[in-house]
Amino acid sequence: ANKIVSFSRQTALVAA
Repeated sequence: ANKIVSFSRQTALVAA
């Protein structure tokens, strides 16, 4: 679950 959170955070940065 930790990896998913990290990936989601990185994706949000890219989307931003």
